[in-house]
Amino acid sequence: MVLRYIAHSCFQLILENGKRILFDPFSERVGYDMAGTEADIVLTSHAHYDHGCTEKVSGGTVLVNEPGDYKIDSVRIMGFSTFHDKENGTKRGKNTAFKVFAEGLNILHCGDIGHLMDDELLGRIGAVDVALVPVGGYYTIDATESAMLCMSLGAPVIIPMHYRTPSCTLPIASVSEFVEKVYATFECGFLDACEVELDKLPPGVYVLKNSFGE
Repeated sequence: MVLRYIAHSCFQLILENGKRILFDPFSERVGYDMAGTEADIVLTSHAHYDHGCTEKVSGGTVLVNEPGDYKIDSVRIMGFSTFHDKENGTKRGKNTAFKVFAEGLNILHCGDIGHLMDDELLGRIGAVDVALVPVGGYYTIDATESAMLCMSLGAPVIIPMHYRTPSCTLPIASVSEFVEKVYATFECGFLDACEVELDKLPPGVYVLKNSFGE
């Protein structure tokens, strides 16, 4: 199973059978143009332009944009209702965190979660092997809260997302503050690649280059 970091909070999960699952496609307003990206299944955590721009995706796609329990071919997808802020969604609305179970791995994409997870939600989510966690703050949890969430989830592999890069137009923090928060607890590495084989990664925090080289 290959995980490719497109940019921002957008990842493409490529299964051994060639099926492509895409998380949170974005508009060029974010600072990149992902036009022509292909997927068979698209998951969007919410409808904001930097997470729900499905018109940029090509291919015979199945869209999942609501909480629930789904089975698509050999893939199980579970969507968990969360909030985009700390005020039960009154500021920025709801957010769906998606857990994908495929080829023996549980991958959790937290979307634009704006709060820590309580024990009830963590219990419903269950085991997580790979956590894709926002770290840039402002619209989401910040570096400190992200580090706390990583500890709560207990995922051996953590990949940060939703942080500032040279091309990003959003007023969010860079990934460095998050790495400073977790380096004493987790092995941390900056990978000079936008793709990784998830089943070959040892435990740790991995900062990937995006597909635009940043």
